[in-house]
Amino acid sequence: MKAVFKPTKKKVVIIVLVLVVIIGAVSYFNAKAKAALAAAEPMYNTAAVEKKDLKKEVSVNGTIGSVDKKSVVADISGVEVTEVNVKVGDQVKAGDVLCTFDSSSIDSKIANTKESADLAAQKSNQAVSDAQTSYNDAVTDKNTNASRDAQAVTDTFNGYQTSIAERDGANTAYQQAQADTDAKKSAYDAVLNDPNATDDQKSTALQAYQQAQIDEQAAYTTLDTAQAKVVSKEAEYQNAVQKQQDNAVNDGRTVAKQDSALDSAKLDAQSVNSGDTAQALDDLQKQKDACTVIAPIDGTITSLDVEVGDIYKGDAIATIQNEGELQVDATVDQYTISDITEGMSVIIKTDTTGDLEMPGTLSFVSPVPKSSVDNTGKVTVTTDYEIKADFKEQNERLRLGMNAKTTILIAEAKNVLSVPTSCVQTDGDHKYVTVLVDETTGETKEIDVTTGLETDYEIEVQGKDLKEGMTVIIPDAATTESATETDDVIYE
Repeated sequence: MKAVFKPTKKKVVIIVLVLVVIIGAVSYFNAKAKAALAAAEPMYNTAAVEKKDLKKEVSVNGTIGSVDKKSVVADISGVEVTEVNVKVGDQVKAGDVLCTFDSSSIDSKIANTKESADLAAQKSNQAVSDAQTSYNDAVTDKNTNASRDAQAVTDTFNGYQTSIAERDGANTAYQQAQADTDAKKSAYDAVLNDPNATDDQKSTALQAYQQAQIDEQAAYTTLDTAQAKVVSKEAEYQNAVQKQQDNAVNDGRTVAKQDSALDSAKLDAQSVNSGDTAQALDDLQKQKDACTVIAPIDGTITSLDVEVGDIYKGDAIATIQNEGELQVDATVDQYTISDITEGMSVIIKTDTTGDLEMPGTLSFVSPVPKSSVDNTGKVTVTTDYEIKADFKEQNERLRLGMNAKTTILIAEAKNVLSVPTSCVQTDGDHKYVTVLVDETTGETKEIDVTTGLETDYEIEVQGKDLKEGMTVIIPDAATTESATETDDVIYE
Protein backbone atom coordinates (compact mmCIF):
# COMPACT_ATOMS: atom_id res chain seq x y z
CA MET A 1 0.00 0.00 0.00
CA LYS A 2 1.39 3.39 -1.07
CA ALA A 3 2.15 5.87 1.71
CA VAL A 4 0.50 9.27 1.49
CA PHE A 5 2.56 12.44 2.46
CA LYS A 6 0.75 14.66 4.78
CA PRO A 7 2.68 17.81 5.66
CA THR A 8 2.43 19.01 9.12
CA LYS A 9 1.78 22.62 10.05
CA LYS A 10 5.38 23.07 11.10
CA LYS A 11 6.72 21.88 7.75
CA VAL A 12 4.50 24.25 5.84
CA VAL A 13 5.91 27.24 7.72
CA ILE A 14 9.45 26.14 7.00
CA ILE A 15 8.72 25.77 3.29
CA VAL A 16 7.18 29.22 3.11
CA LEU A 17 10.18 30.76 4.83
CA VAL A 18 12.57 29.07 2.43
CA LEU A 19 10.61 30.38 -0.56
CA VAL A 20 10.65 33.94 0.82
CA VAL A 21 14.40 33.77 1.29
CA ILE A 22 14.90 32.50 -2.28
CA ILE A 23 12.67 35.20 -3.78
CA GLY A 24 14.43 37.91 -1.78
CA ALA A 25 17.83 36.68 -2.90
CA VAL A 26 16.75 36.66 -6.53
CA SER A 27 15.38 40.23 -6.24
CA TYR A 28 18.55 41.42 -4.54
CA PHE A 29 20.83 40.01 -7.20
CA ASN A 30 18.61 41.37 -10.01
CA ALA A 31 18.80 44.88 -8.48
CA LYS A 32 22.57 44.59 -8.17
CA ALA A 33 22.83 43.55 -11.79
CA LYS A 34 20.68 46.43 -12.92
CA ALA A 35 22.73 48.85 -10.83
CA ALA A 36 25.94 47.50 -12.31
CA LEU A 37 24.52 47.83 -15.79
CA ALA A 38 23.41 51.38 -15.08
CA ALA A 39 26.83 52.20 -13.69
CA ALA A 40 28.43 50.97 -16.89
CA GLU A 41 26.24 53.18 -19.12
CA PRO A 42 27.51 56.82 -19.27
CA MET A 43 24.98 59.66 -18.72
CA TYR A 44 25.31 62.72 -20.96
CA ASN A 45 23.62 66.09 -21.44
CA THR A 46 23.32 66.40 -25.16
CA ALA A 47 21.99 68.79 -27.77
CA ALA A 48 21.06 68.43 -31.41
CA VAL A 49 22.84 70.13 -34.28
CA GLU A 50 20.13 72.39 -35.66
CA LYS A 51 19.82 74.45 -38.83
CA LYS A 52 18.23 77.78 -38.01
CA ASP A 53 18.50 81.56 -38.22
CA LEU A 54 20.75 83.02 -35.52
CA LYS A 55 20.38 86.52 -34.24
CA LYS A 56 22.68 88.39 -31.90
CA GLU A 57 20.52 90.93 -30.13
CA VAL A 58 20.56 93.24 -27.17
CA SER A 59 17.43 94.59 -25.51
CA VAL A 60 17.18 97.90 -23.66
CA ASN A 61 14.35 99.71 -21.95
CA GLY A 62 13.61 103.28 -22.88
CA THR A 63 10.82 105.80 -23.23
CA ILE A 64 8.88 107.23 -26.13
CA GLY A 65 10.15 110.69 -27.03
CA SER A 66 9.98 113.06 -29.96
CA VAL A 67 12.29 113.20 -32.92
CA ASP A 68 11.86 116.96 -32.85
CA LYS A 69 12.56 117.82 -29.23
CA LYS A 70 13.89 121.09 -27.86
CA SER A 71 14.96 122.06 -24.39
CA VAL A 72 14.26 125.79 -24.12
CA VAL A 73 16.86 127.94 -22.37
CA ALA A 74 17.54 131.68 -22.40
CA ASP A 75 20.87 133.42 -22.94
CA ILE A 76 20.51 135.34 -19.69
CA SER A 77 20.42 134.65 -15.96
CA GLY A 78 19.74 136.42 -12.69
CA VAL A 79 16.46 137.94 -13.87
CA GLU A 80 12.98 137.59 -12.40
CA VAL A 81 10.22 135.71 -14.20
CA THR A 82 7.39 138.20 -14.70
CA GLU A 83 4.97 136.17 -16.82
CA VAL A 84 4.40 132.52 -17.78
CA ASN A 85 2.02 132.01 -20.69
CA VAL A 86 1.91 128.20 -20.96
CA LYS A 87 1.46 125.05 -18.90
CA VAL A 88 2.39 121.41 -19.36
CA GLY A 89 0.30 119.86 -22.12
CA ASP A 90 -0.27 123.09 -24.05
CA GLN A 91 0.19 123.05 -27.80
CA VAL A 92 2.45 125.84 -29.06
CA LYS A 93 3.62 127.18 -32.40
CA ALA A 94 7.13 128.29 -33.22
CA GLY A 95 7.41 131.94 -32.17
CA ASP A 96 4.79 131.78 -29.39
CA VAL A 97 5.88 133.60 -26.21
CA LEU A 98 6.38 131.06 -23.43
CA CYS A 99 7.42 133.45 -20.65
CA THR A 100 9.01 136.85 -20.01
CA PHE A 101 11.66 138.18 -17.65
CA ASP A 102 12.03 141.57 -15.98
CA SER A 103 14.07 143.75 -18.38
CA SER A 104 13.81 147.09 -16.56
CA SER A 105 17.48 147.18 -15.51
CA ILE A 106 18.53 146.28 -19.03
CA ASP A 107 16.32 149.04 -20.45
CA SER A 108 18.06 151.58 -18.17
CA LYS A 109 21.46 150.38 -19.29
CA ILE A 110 20.43 150.64 -22.92
CA ALA A 111 19.17 154.22 -22.43
CA ASN A 112 22.35 155.31 -20.63
CA THR A 113 24.59 153.66 -23.15
CA LYS A 114 22.70 155.24 -26.06
CA GLU A 115 22.96 158.71 -24.45
CA SER A 116 26.70 158.30 -23.99
CA ALA A 117 26.99 156.96 -27.51
CA ASP A 118 25.06 159.92 -28.95
CA LEU A 119 27.36 162.42 -27.20
CA ALA A 120 30.42 160.56 -28.35
CA ALA A 121 28.99 160.39 -31.86
CA GLN A 122 28.40 164.15 -31.93
CA LYS A 123 31.99 164.81 -30.88
CA SER A 124 33.39 162.33 -33.31
CA ASN A 125 31.25 163.67 -36.16
CA GLN A 126 32.42 167.23 -35.40
CA ALA A 127 36.00 166.03 -35.36
CA VAL A 128 35.45 164.44 -38.76
CA SER A 129 33.91 167.69 -40.08
CA ASP A 130 36.85 169.76 -38.80
CA ALA A 131 39.35 167.32 -40.21
CA GLN A 132 37.54 167.38 -43.54
CA THR A 133 37.70 171.19 -43.62
CA SER A 134 41.41 171.19 -42.82
CA TYR A 135 42.01 168.62 -45.50
CA ASN A 136 40.02 170.58 -48.07
CA ASP A 137 41.94 173.77 -47.18
CA ALA A 138 45.23 171.95 -47.55
CA VAL A 139 44.22 170.63 -50.95
CA THR A 140 43.07 174.11 -52.02
CA ASP A 141 46.34 175.70 -50.84
CA LYS A 142 48.31 173.03 -52.63
CA ASN A 143 46.44 173.61 -55.88
CA THR A 144 46.70 177.41 -55.55
CA ASN A 145 50.40 177.29 -54.82
CA ALA A 146 50.97 174.85 -57.63
CA SER A 147 49.18 177.11 -60.10
CA ARG A 148 51.01 180.23 -58.87
CA ASP A 149 54.38 178.53 -58.86
CA ALA A 150 53.81 177.13 -62.32
CA GLN A 151 53.01 180.64 -63.59
CA ALA A 152 56.13 182.02 -61.86
CA VAL A 153 58.27 179.36 -63.50
CA THR A 154 56.74 180.19 -66.88
CA ASP A 155 57.23 183.95 -66.41
CA THR A 156 60.83 183.69 -65.20
CA PHE A 157 61.62 181.25 -67.95
CA ASN A 158 60.24 183.67 -70.54
CA GLY A 159 62.22 186.54 -68.94
CA TYR A 160 65.30 184.38 -69.01
CA GLN A 161 64.79 183.63 -72.69
CA THR A 162 64.19 187.30 -73.44
CA SER A 163 67.41 188.31 -71.68
CA ILE A 164 69.30 185.76 -73.73
CA ALA A 165 67.86 187.24 -76.92
CA GLU A 166 68.79 190.77 -75.76
CA ARG A 167 72.29 189.63 -74.88
CA ASP A 168 72.69 188.02 -78.28
CA GLY A 169 71.54 191.23 -79.95
CA ALA A 170 73.93 193.29 -77.84
CA ASN A 171 76.73 190.93 -78.73
CA THR A 172 75.97 191.31 -82.42
CA ALA A 173 75.96 195.11 -82.06
CA TYR A 174 79.24 194.98 -80.17
CA GLN A 175 80.84 192.85 -82.86
CA GLN A 176 79.62 195.31 -85.49
CA ALA A 177 81.00 198.21 -83.44
CA GLN A 178 84.34 196.42 -83.19
CA ALA A 179 84.37 195.93 -86.94
CA ASP A 180 83.49 199.58 -87.49
CA THR A 181 86.28 200.69 -85.11
CA ASP A 182 88.78 198.51 -86.97
CA ALA A 183 87.60 199.96 -90.30
CA LYS A 184 87.83 203.54 -89.02
CA LYS A 185 91.31 202.88 -87.61
CA SER A 186 92.45 201.46 -90.94
CA ALA A 187 91.09 204.55 -92.73
CA TYR A 188 92.75 206.85 -90.26
CA ASP A 189 96.09 204.99 -90.58
CA ALA A 190 95.80 205.20 -94.35
CA VAL A 191 95.30 208.97 -94.21
CA LEU A 192 98.25 209.37 -91.86
CA ASN A 193 100.46 207.44 -94.21
CA ASP A 194 99.25 209.31 -97.29
CA PRO A 195 101.73 212.13 -97.97
CA ASN A 196 99.15 213.85 -99.99
CA ALA A 197 96.51 213.85 -97.28
CA THR A 198 95.48 217.21 -96.01
CA ASP A 199 95.11 218.13 -92.41
CA ASP A 200 91.35 218.29 -92.82
CA GLN A 201 91.36 214.75 -94.14
CA LYS A 202 93.52 213.62 -91.28
CA SER A 203 91.29 215.41 -88.73
CA THR A 204 88.13 213.93 -90.25
CA ALA A 205 89.60 210.42 -90.24
CA LEU A 206 90.71 210.86 -86.65
CA GLN A 207 87.31 212.04 -85.52
CA ALA A 208 85.66 209.11 -87.31
CA TYR A 209 88.07 206.67 -85.64
CA GLN A 210 87.53 208.19 -82.21
CA GLN A 211 83.72 208.08 -82.62
CA ALA A 212 83.96 204.45 -83.63
CA GLN A 213 85.89 203.74 -80.43
CA ILE A 214 83.22 205.54 -78.41
CA ASP A 215 80.46 203.53 -80.16
CA GLU A 216 82.37 200.28 -79.55
CA GLN A 217 82.68 201.06 -75.84
CA ALA A 218 78.99 201.87 -75.67
CA ALA A 219 78.18 198.57 -77.42
CA TYR A 220 80.42 196.71 -74.99
CA THR A 221 78.71 198.34 -72.02
CA THR A 222 75.33 197.35 -73.48
CA LEU A 223 76.57 193.77 -73.99
CA ASP A 224 77.92 193.57 -70.45
CA THR A 225 74.62 194.82 -69.06
CA ALA A 226 72.71 192.30 -71.17
CA GLN A 227 74.95 189.46 -69.96
CA ALA A 228 74.39 190.46 -66.34
CA LYS A 229 70.65 190.47 -67.01
CA VAL A 230 70.86 186.92 -68.41
CA VAL A 231 72.56 185.73 -65.25
CA SER A 232 69.95 187.50 -63.12
CA LYS A 233 67.02 186.12 -65.12
CA GLU A 234 68.49 182.63 -65.03
CA ALA A 235 68.76 182.86 -61.26
CA GLU A 236 65.17 184.05 -61.06
CA TYR A 237 64.09 181.09 -63.17
CA GLN A 238 66.06 178.59 -61.10
CA ASN A 239 64.63 180.06 -57.90
CA ALA A 240 61.12 179.79 -59.30
CA VAL A 241 61.69 176.14 -60.23
CA GLN A 242 63.17 175.38 -56.79
CA LYS A 243 60.30 177.15 -55.07
CA GLN A 244 57.83 175.20 -57.15
CA GLN A 245 59.46 171.95 -56.11
CA ASP A 246 59.72 172.92 -52.44
CA ASN A 247 56.14 174.08 -52.27
CA ALA A 248 54.96 170.90 -54.00
CA VAL A 249 56.75 168.77 -51.39
CA ASN A 250 55.61 170.85 -48.45
CA ASP A 251 52.04 171.16 -49.68
CA GLY A 252 51.99 167.41 -50.41
CA ARG A 253 53.10 166.70 -46.86
CA THR A 254 50.47 169.04 -45.50
CA VAL A 255 47.74 167.38 -47.55
CA ALA A 256 48.93 163.93 -46.51
CA LYS A 257 48.98 164.99 -42.87
CA GLN A 258 45.47 166.39 -43.06
CA ASP A 259 44.30 163.30 -44.96
CA SER A 260 45.73 161.09 -42.21
CA ALA A 261 44.05 163.25 -39.59
CA LEU A 262 40.77 162.89 -41.50
CA ASP A 263 41.13 159.09 -41.68
CA SER A 264 41.92 158.97 -37.99
CA ALA A 265 38.85 161.06 -37.21
CA LYS A 266 36.70 158.79 -39.37
CA LEU A 267 38.10 155.68 -37.65
CA ASP A 268 37.39 157.23 -34.27
CA ALA A 269 33.85 157.98 -35.38
CA GLN A 270 33.45 154.44 -36.72
CA SER A 271 34.76 153.08 -33.43
CA VAL A 272 32.18 155.14 -31.59
CA ASN A 273 29.40 153.94 -33.86
CA SER A 274 30.45 150.31 -34.23
CA GLY A 275 33.16 149.70 -31.64
CA ASP A 276 32.94 148.91 -27.94
CA THR A 277 29.88 151.10 -27.43
CA ALA A 278 28.06 149.55 -30.36
CA GLN A 279 29.04 146.09 -29.14
CA ALA A 280 27.79 146.94 -25.67
CA LEU A 281 24.48 148.11 -27.13
CA ASP A 282 24.25 144.98 -29.24
CA ASP A 283 24.90 142.78 -26.18
CA LEU A 284 22.33 144.67 -24.13
CA GLN A 285 19.77 144.36 -26.90
CA LYS A 286 20.39 140.62 -27.07
CA GLN A 287 19.85 140.43 -23.30
CA LYS A 288 16.61 142.36 -23.67
CA ASP A 289 15.50 140.06 -26.49
CA ALA A 290 16.35 137.08 -24.29
CA CYS A 291 13.86 138.37 -21.72
CA THR A 292 11.11 137.27 -24.10
CA VAL A 293 11.32 133.49 -24.38
CA ILE A 294 9.68 132.07 -27.49
CA ALA A 295 8.99 128.54 -28.70
CA PRO A 296 11.65 127.38 -31.18
CA ILE A 297 9.40 124.69 -32.71
CA ASP A 298 5.80 123.56 -32.98
CA GLY A 299 4.86 120.97 -30.37
CA THR A 300 3.61 120.12 -26.91
CA ILE A 301 4.94 121.51 -23.63
CA THR A 302 6.07 118.34 -21.85
CA SER A 303 7.89 120.03 -18.96
CA LEU A 304 7.84 123.52 -17.45
CA ASP A 305 10.33 124.53 -14.78
CA VAL A 306 9.64 128.24 -14.12
CA GLU A 307 6.99 130.17 -12.21
CA VAL A 308 6.20 133.86 -11.87
CA GLY A 309 8.52 135.36 -9.26
CA ASP A 310 11.36 132.86 -9.82
CA ILE A 311 14.88 134.14 -10.40
CA TYR A 312 16.03 132.47 -13.59
CA LYS A 313 19.49 130.90 -13.23
CA GLY A 314 20.05 129.67 -16.76
CA ASP A 315 18.50 126.21 -16.44
CA ALA A 316 15.98 124.63 -18.80
CA ILE A 317 12.77 126.65 -18.91
CA ALA A 318 10.64 124.12 -20.74
CA THR A 319 10.76 121.12 -23.03
CA ILE A 320 8.81 121.09 -26.27
CA GLN A 321 8.21 117.87 -28.19
CA ASN A 322 6.50 117.35 -31.51
CA GLU A 323 4.10 114.41 -31.09
CA GLY A 324 3.78 113.97 -34.82
CA GLU A 325 7.03 112.02 -35.13
CA LEU A 326 8.03 109.84 -32.19
CA GLN A 327 11.13 107.80 -31.39
CA VAL A 328 12.58 105.77 -28.53
CA ASP A 329 15.13 107.34 -26.19
CA ALA A 330 17.25 104.85 -24.26
CA THR A 331 20.73 104.16 -22.90
CA VAL A 332 23.15 101.25 -23.19
CA ASP A 333 26.03 100.42 -20.86
CA GLN A 334 29.72 100.60 -21.64
CA TYR A 335 29.87 96.85 -22.31
CA THR A 336 27.35 97.05 -25.14
CA ILE A 337 28.09 100.40 -26.77
CA SER A 338 31.01 99.08 -28.83
CA ASP A 339 28.77 96.48 -30.50
CA ILE A 340 26.15 98.85 -31.90
CA THR A 341 26.21 101.44 -34.65
CA GLU A 342 23.76 103.81 -36.26
CA GLY A 343 21.61 102.20 -38.93
CA MET A 344 21.11 98.86 -37.16
CA SER A 345 17.61 97.38 -37.30
CA VAL A 346 15.50 97.35 -34.14
CA ILE A 347 12.22 95.89 -32.95
CA ILE A 348 10.18 98.03 -30.56
CA LYS A 349 7.44 96.82 -28.23
CA THR A 350 5.30 98.77 -25.77
CA ASP A 351 2.65 97.92 -23.22
CA THR A 352 0.01 99.84 -25.11
CA THR A 353 0.65 97.95 -28.37
CA GLY A 354 0.96 94.53 -26.70
CA ASP A 355 2.76 91.87 -28.73
CA LEU A 356 2.97 94.08 -31.80
CA GLU A 357 6.57 94.23 -33.02
CA MET A 358 7.26 97.62 -34.56
CA PRO A 359 10.34 97.73 -36.81
CA GLY A 360 12.70 100.67 -36.73
CA THR A 361 16.26 101.86 -37.14
CA LEU A 362 18.90 102.97 -34.70
CA SER A 363 19.27 106.64 -35.65
CA PHE A 364 21.70 107.93 -33.02
CA VAL A 365 24.50 106.46 -30.91
CA SER A 366 26.23 108.93 -28.62
CA PRO A 367 30.03 108.98 -28.90
CA VAL A 368 30.37 110.09 -25.27
CA PRO A 369 28.78 108.87 -22.04
CA LYS A 370 25.79 110.63 -20.56
CA SER A 371 26.48 113.41 -18.06
CA SER A 372 24.45 115.61 -15.74
CA VAL A 373 24.95 118.91 -13.92
CA ASP A 374 23.60 119.48 -10.41
CA ASN A 375 22.56 122.78 -8.81
CA THR A 376 26.14 123.52 -7.77
CA GLY A 377 27.40 123.14 -11.32
CA LYS A 378 29.15 119.85 -10.62
CA VAL A 379 29.27 117.59 -13.67
CA THR A 380 28.67 113.87 -13.17
CA VAL A 381 29.62 111.50 -15.99
CA THR A 382 27.99 108.06 -16.09
CA THR A 383 29.00 104.91 -17.96
CA ASP A 384 25.78 104.87 -19.99
CA TYR A 385 25.52 106.07 -23.59
CA GLU A 386 22.41 107.62 -25.11
CA ILE A 387 20.82 106.02 -28.16
CA LYS A 388 17.74 106.85 -30.25
CA ALA A 389 15.64 104.54 -32.39
CA ASP A 390 13.24 105.76 -35.09
CA PHE A 391 10.02 103.94 -35.98
CA LYS A 392 9.64 102.72 -39.55
CA GLU A 393 5.98 103.69 -39.27
CA GLN A 394 4.30 105.81 -36.59
CA ASN A 395 1.60 104.17 -34.43
CA GLU A 396 -1.39 106.20 -33.30
CA ARG A 397 -1.50 104.47 -29.91
CA LEU A 398 1.93 105.74 -28.89
CA ARG A 399 2.25 108.67 -26.51
CA LEU A 400 5.15 110.66 -25.15
CA GLY A 401 6.71 109.16 -22.02
CA MET A 402 5.50 105.58 -22.55
CA ASN A 403 7.87 102.74 -21.71
CA ALA A 404 9.35 100.95 -24.72
CA LYS A 405 11.48 97.84 -25.01
CA THR A 406 13.88 98.06 -27.91
CA THR A 407 15.67 95.00 -29.26
CA ILE A 408 18.70 95.87 -31.38
CA LEU A 409 19.78 93.39 -34.04
CA ILE A 410 23.57 93.41 -33.82
CA ALA A 411 24.23 90.57 -36.29
CA GLU A 412 22.31 87.83 -38.10
CA ALA A 413 23.14 84.55 -39.83
CA LYS A 414 20.39 82.77 -41.78
CA ASN A 415 19.92 79.01 -42.24
CA VAL A 416 23.15 77.94 -40.53
CA LEU A 417 24.10 74.98 -38.38
CA SER A 418 24.21 75.80 -34.69
CA VAL A 419 24.94 74.20 -31.33
CA PRO A 420 24.98 75.47 -27.75
CA THR A 421 28.07 77.61 -27.25
CA SER A 422 29.48 75.31 -24.56
CA CYS A 423 29.58 72.40 -27.01
CA VAL A 424 32.49 73.94 -28.91
CA GLN A 425 35.82 72.95 -27.40
CA THR A 426 39.30 74.20 -28.17
CA ASP A 427 42.49 72.21 -28.54
CA GLY A 428 45.38 74.40 -29.44
CA ASP A 429 44.57 76.29 -32.61
CA HIS A 430 41.57 74.24 -33.68
CA LYS A 431 38.01 73.90 -32.47
CA TYR A 432 35.85 70.78 -32.36
CA VAL A 433 32.60 69.31 -31.09
CA THR A 434 32.08 65.84 -29.63
CA VAL A 435 29.36 63.88 -31.44
CA LEU A 436 27.55 60.96 -29.78
CA VAL A 437 27.79 58.08 -32.30
CA ASP A 438 26.06 55.28 -30.37
CA GLU A 439 23.73 55.95 -27.47
CA THR A 440 23.87 52.32 -26.31
CA THR A 441 27.65 52.01 -26.09
CA GLY A 442 28.33 55.72 -25.51
CA GLU A 443 30.71 55.83 -28.48
CA THR A 444 31.71 59.41 -29.47
CA LYS A 445 33.93 61.11 -32.01
CA GLU A 446 35.39 64.59 -32.42
CA ILE A 447 34.58 66.70 -35.48
CA ASP A 448 36.64 69.80 -36.30
CA VAL A 449 34.58 72.94 -36.82
CA THR A 450 34.91 76.59 -37.59
CA THR A 451 32.67 79.06 -35.80
CA GLY A 452 30.71 82.06 -36.93
CA LEU A 453 28.09 84.23 -35.27
CA GLU A 454 27.83 83.71 -31.51
CA THR A 455 24.73 84.64 -29.53
CA ASP A 456 24.22 84.47 -25.79
CA TYR A 457 23.51 80.72 -25.88
CA GLU A 458 24.25 79.38 -29.36
CA ILE A 459 27.01 79.58 -31.92
CA GLU A 460 27.22 79.05 -35.66
CA VAL A 461 29.38 76.04 -36.61
CA GLN A 462 30.63 74.55 -39.86
CA GLY A 463 32.43 71.26 -40.34
CA LYS A 464 33.10 68.84 -43.17
CA ASP A 465 31.49 65.90 -41.37
CA LEU A 466 28.97 67.88 -39.34
CA LYS A 467 25.35 67.33 -40.28
CA GLU A 468 22.01 68.63 -39.14
CA GLY A 469 20.36 66.35 -36.55
CA MET A 470 23.58 65.00 -35.06
CA THR A 471 23.74 64.74 -31.28
CA VAL A 472 26.59 66.62 -29.64
CA ILE A 473 27.85 66.36 -26.10
CA ILE A 474 27.61 69.33 -23.75
CA PRO A 475 31.00 68.82 -22.06
CA ASP A 476 30.42 70.77 -18.86
CA ALA A 477 27.30 68.69 -18.09
CA ALA A 478 28.63 65.16 -18.98
CA THR A 479 28.57 62.94 -15.89
CA THR A 480 28.29 59.24 -15.07
CA GLU A 481 27.17 57.55 -11.91
CA SER A 482 30.32 55.42 -11.95
CA ALA A 483 32.72 58.23 -12.82
CA THR A 484 36.01 58.35 -11.00
CA GLU A 485 37.62 61.46 -9.52
CA THR A 486 39.07 62.20 -12.96
CA ASP A 487 35.61 61.89 -14.59
CA ASP A 488 36.79 59.03 -16.81
CA VAL A 489 34.01 56.84 -18.21
CA ILE A 490 34.72 53.09 -18.23
CA TYR A 491 32.80 50.56 -20.28
CA GLU A 492 32.83 46.73 -19.63
